[in-house]
Amino acid sequence: MNFSKIVNRKRNKWKCNNRRKRFLVTLVVPAFIVIIIFNIIPGITYLPAVFLNWTPPQSLWDAKWVGLDWFKKILNYYNLPELIRNSVILGLWDIALLPIPLILAISCQYCGSPGMKKMIDILSLIPVFIPTVIVVAVTQKILSYEGLLNQAMGLFGIAAENHLLNGHLFYAYFSISALWSGMGFSCLVYRACLTVSNSELHEAAKMDGAGLFKRIWYIDLPLCRPAFLVNLIFQIGGILNTNTERALLFKNTANSAYSTTLDLYAYELTFKSSLMPAYSKAMALSVMLMIVNFLLLMLARKAARKVEDIYA
Repeated sequence: MNFSKIVNRKRNKWKCNNRRKRFLVTLVVPAFIVIIIFNIIPGITYLPAVFLNWTPPQSLWDAKWVGLDWFKKILNYYNLPELIRNSVILGLWDIALLPIPLILAISCQYCGSPGMKKMIDILSLIPVFIPTVIVVAVTQKILSYEGLLNQAMGLFGIAAENHLLNGHLFYAYFSISALWSGMGFSCLVYRACLTVSNSELHEAAKMDGAGLFKRIWYIDLPLCRPAFLVNLIFQIGGILNTNTERALLFKNTANSAYSTTLDLYAYELTFKSSLMPAYSKAMALSVMLMIVNFLLLMLARKAARKVEDIYA
């Protein structure tokens, strides 16, 4: 009798696991189909264009073979060090700002008032749904000569200036505006991780004399570590990639030496060169970026595994 109960229990558990797996597969399969149709198939189809002098609507079979000439021209481009510098610095800014959503989530977790928590959630999530054009317009308005920043600095007797014309500040306001527009989603992920926090552990830590910061360090941060490492891996893997739309909107003649990145250069090769658009050259640059980003992603993933083994 006991044996039959054990068999039935295991059979029910196996059916439940299979049902759950089928449900997860039904959620993932449509996303894979979209990726295959709109990313993998076009990428494989037009990958030979990096070795051709191809311009749409010309057929790939009619294009002239140039071999590795596009790669050589990109590597010999006189402005390439500046493009790499801008892309890497913006990527490092994004990595440096990664802890801010985590800090906000933990601060919200220990905010005693439920109304304050809801207000923080709403205020942090609203920018996620604001278009990039509006985010850039608001940022430019704040940094303009008569903007909010100069008004605040004027209270301390600091002379007003148009900060948008100061190229050295481009990295800061570009990255901070990107953080502001996407912080709500990251904060929501960390809040979800903190929901599994055990109140009994906190009570036991209090009994042992642990203060707030020790409880955060030893109880809350380990819960958020997997999500933080995933974000860090993706940021390192995409350190050379920037938001082309945001960079294009922020770019002006004063900050062009700081705002022109590798992605923006590839965009300008195709859409700004109206007389002779270099589609194949832009694709060759994109392929080089893809290879470098893939290698960085693998290195970051390997390092994250070692970190997880240390804390396991």
